[in-house]
Amino acid sequence: MRWLGLVLVAAILVVGAWWLAGGESKSPSMEIAGPGWKPAATTEVEEESPRIEPTGQGAALTRQSANPLEPAVQPSNRQRIQRREIRVLVVDAEEGAPVPGALLSFLDRRAAPDWARNWSEPGVRLQFLRRNARTVTAGEDGTILIPATDNGYIAAKVPGFHGELEWTSLPAGDLTLQLTAEVDLRVRVLDHTGRPRIGVPVSILRDSGGSPVPVITRMSAGDDSLATFPRIRQLIGTGQPGARYRVALAFPCKNGPFIELDGMNPPSEVLELRMPATGRLVVRVVDEAGAPLGEVANATLGATLDEDGRPLQYGATTQRIVGGRATFPFVGVGSRFELRLDGSRKRPPLTDEGEGPSQPGEEKEVVLAWEGRHPVLVGRAVNETGQPLVQRRGTFQLRRGNQAFAGPPVTTDGSGRFELILDSSRGPLVGASVLTTLNAARGEAPLECSIVLDATMTADAPSVRDFTFRPVPRLPAGRVVDAGGTGLF
Repeated sequence: MRWLGLVLVAAILVVGAWWLAGGESKSPSMEIAGPGWKPAATTEVEEESPRIEPTGQGAALTRQSANPLEPAVQPSNRQRIQRREIRVLVVDAEEGAPVPGALLSFLDRRAAPDWARNWSEPGVRLQFLRRNARTVTAGEDGTILIPATDNGYIAAKVPGFHGELEWTSLPAGDLTLQLTAEVDLRVRVLDHTGRPRIGVPVSILRDSGGSPVPVITRMSAGDDSLATFPRIRQLIGTGQPGARYRVALAFPCKNGPFIELDGMNPPSEVLELRMPATGRLVVRVVDEAGAPLGEVANATLGATLDEDGRPLQYGATTQRIVGGRATFPFVGVGSRFELRLDGSRKRPPLTDEGEGPSQPGEEKEVVLAWEGRHPVLVGRAVNETGQPLVQRRGTFQLRRGNQAFAGPPVTTDGSGRFELILDSSRGPLVGASVLTTLNAARGEAPLECSIVLDATMTADAPSVRDFTFRPVPRLPAGRVVDAGGTGLF
């Protein structure tokens, strides 16, 4: 009997401990997930909307919270997980109507960590998007569903229209992507008699301190003599608030016509610019000997000047000098202008002033003597034994203080002779140095020579001097000593 009493007491203790631990009672806050369960904060998704399936980090985040029995998520990720998709509505910027069938590209930039390095240059950016972005077509209501991300980019287009949008924080609601015309500014050019003219440069100018500076230039073309400007809203609509723009002829002309533009709301109708009376300008360029320039260079017909030589309006009409001659088909009668030779390998830039034709249709000729030339260092490259280094290629750097400027390639001829054309527009050359490096045979160290410049350099080739080129040390060597000359170990 004593043994049965002990067993009964032990059983009572076990049952009591189980009851204190909660037994089969269920916590009032606990619910069992049924067939129709879903997280309370998860956004409902209409299945008929086109969808881009999430990939990369977006897919991992979407897969979380699919099971109610998974551990609770961290607060920093809760908002991202609760909103699994973003609805994008593609609309026409002019009327606000949905655009069905728009082709949209989506990039989750969290899944492409190298996106920042490929974002600034338009060509590189386009190639990056072609490799990494995903595409989907908008439905009949113009909507598209994309995976939720706090760092995304979308772009959509239909024939003739384009739009793009990017964000770096999770959008609070739906996104609206507006499509604007790829060519939404058209300018018809007429001559002073009212006839259409093609090949006329037209510029959009931004007012910078009272002097309109060209932003983009196009030529009139086609039967309608239209100069068309693509994506003008993206070009000037997102510029500095309050910036003033105008469209004008991009060649010097006295009292030239222009039209003020609203950068945020450019006109949709075709604009017209009527040219004043014009003539032609022929620019002949000669060298210091009076012979036609035989070098490759450009001539730019620049700003329209007032009577005191101050710029009224900047232009950017450039022609290549061929055989020492460049022709500008449109220059305003009676105009004053700035003419600039943009520099060549051997010559610094040159700026001069001139006057346009005196009557309509006149061809006026201007002769510019381009006598200035960069100093030239001429030498013969030899090795440490005095043998000439023939048929070698290399590079050189012009060093002035802590600055270094790379020059054009260096070559030696059959006798080891080479020329270094030194750009004098960067400052004084005397006292500067030139570090010249020549390539060596395969497996050998390159050869280099440091030359301190002096006053013997001129634009005319001086007498040839020998310069010794030595192998570039592969590894540094030497002794480390203290102030008294004792070696340090």
